[in-house]
Amino acid sequence: MNISLKNNLKVYVEAANRTYGITYDTLGGEFVGDYPKTYSYGDEFDLPTNVKRKGFYVCGWRNTLNNKVMTKVEATTSGELSLQAIYESTVYHVTTDLDGGTLPDGVTIPTEYKYKQSNIVLPQDVTKQGHSFAGWYLEDEDVIVTRIDTTKAMDYHLRALWSSNASTTKIAGTVESDGTEKEIPYAEKPMESNQWYYNRLMWRRKSIRQFIITINLTWIKASAEWRM
Repeated sequence: MNISLKNNLKVYVEAANRTYGITYDTLGGEFVGDYPKTYSYGDEFDLPTNVKRKGFYVCGWRNTLNNKVMTKVEATTSGELSLQAIYESTVYHVTTDLDGGTLPDGVTIPTEYKYKQSNIVLPQDVTKQGHSFAGWYLEDEDVIVTRIDTTKAMDYHLRALWSSNASTTKIAGTVESDGTEKEIPYAEKPMESNQWYYNRLMWRRKSIRQFIITINLTWIKASAEWRM
């Protein structure tokens, strides 16, 4: 066996018997669960992606010792690894329920967005026959919104709310003595789910205003008694 072959064999045996360390710089992210901290020559596995960082996901790692981008440890990889996370913005989804309404010609609502892109203003000139548009209801937070706030890093489930313009409404399957469909005041009509959401939000706003007024009056009364 020549000297060159012996040296190469010695290097291979030494490498195969050695354990190398892996250090990570997550740039503000946090690992969720286990992740490899060492490896041996000949090991082969994907580098971890279980890093939590708002609005982003790990798409790779940069080895700061040689600036190479890695997504896995190869069987021929050797040496210490000092890895820095490479992130990509997470894509979040937007779903809308117009509840029979119509957007203006040429107006659309995006079906997805990326974290911290420009905020998306929601159209307010939505129309539905016999109704007035009352706002976009965000089901996840139980509020009315006018825009998609891209810093929230969440899927948006939006529903159009409507307030009926009708003073009366016909009741299907019922007739007056003259054969026409019976009408009742709209306010007495059993509420549709959409109208229920709208009424609930209006009640909450009124309750909050009343709560604030009560707190202010209590504070004024307490202040007056303290000064006496």
